[in-house]
Amino acid sequence: MIDEKSFTVDIGETKIKVVDPQLKNNGFNIKNMGIADIDPLFFTSDTESVAENTANILKNLIRQLKIIKKNVRFVIPDTYSYNNFIEMPDVNEKELLSAIKYQADQFIPLPLDRVNLDIEIIFKNPKTKKLLALLSAASKKLIEKVNILSQRLGLFPESLETETSATARFIHNIIKIRTSSNEKNSGFAIVNMGLVSSSIYYILENPSLMIYSHNFKIGFNIFNKELQINMNIDSKKASDLLKHIGLSKNSSFNVQKVLIPSVKSFASEIDKSISDITKIKNLKINTIYLINESVNFHAIDEFIGRYFSIPTSYLNPYNALPKNNVVDYFKDKLGFFIPAIGASIQ
Repeated sequence: MIDEKSFTVDIGETKIKVVDPQLKNNGFNIKNMGIADIDPLFFTSDTESVAENTANILKNLIRQLKIIKKNVRFVIPDTYSYNNFIEMPDVNEKELLSAIKYQADQFIPLPLDRVNLDIEIIFKNPKTKKLLALLSAASKKLIEKVNILSQRLGLFPESLETETSATARFIHNIIKIRTSSNEKNSGFAIVNMGLVSSSIYYILENPSLMIYSHNFKIGFNIFNKELQINMNIDSKKASDLLKHIGLSKNSSFNVQKVLIPSVKSFASEIDKSISDITKIKNLKINTIYLINESVNFHAIDEFIGRYFSIPTSYLNPYNALPKNNVVDYFKDKLGFFIPAIGASIQ
């Protein structure tokens, strides 16, 4: 289901993504979508100039897309939120709230009176009488910043959710990945490379549910800085080298040698989650998919595939979406829009 009276704004670490959904032929369709560079200081600065610049960027993007709706759904990145899947007994509301506060206190580094918590029941197992829930949180300061952004543009926030939550909804409703495996505890992993941090998700293939999420503090920015420092170049040149050369062996630039130490640290963090998924939870990973800034890192998919001996590729949802001129135009960039599309689905 979709709410045609609202549109979605995904405030990413490097880009603002906007999706305007519509109901067509009794199904989800994308009426329009767009992407623009965000003010790089939006999440870290409280200055008026940054707030005004961000508002102008979003205002211009909304105008270009000819969106006249006033209700909006927001998405914030994993880097600036907290997410944890918890399994617990299927208890009454009072006991559930008590358990939530205890769990939140274990993984949120801020005092609980400084964050807003949200709980989403993912799955209830009537046989074991247990439930799986996604516990998400964001600082009240960030939520207030998003609310002020809305007020500047005369928008009315309907919801605010994390990148993990929106991606989980996208996977469950849009992506139906099936492999030849007949194993019950079988699925795939998604590595979401952000700018400052990255997340790894695990999706149980049947019934296409995200049941695991882990965030770690290595992102695209680490690789960019390594090239800047070791090759004495600026950020733009470093980004160009990552996108067009990356870990390619056939190049006159010795980029791979510079990147390998940090890339191995990145893979080591992924390995911790893979061990947790496969050894502790006894689940199988058939495939690894890469999204977000991964598409700007040439041959990182090949490295990850070799490192873990698991088939690895970039996740492009093009084939899963109803086609129109807008979807065709963004065909090679749809991986950036996954959370924004997911948040558009109720």
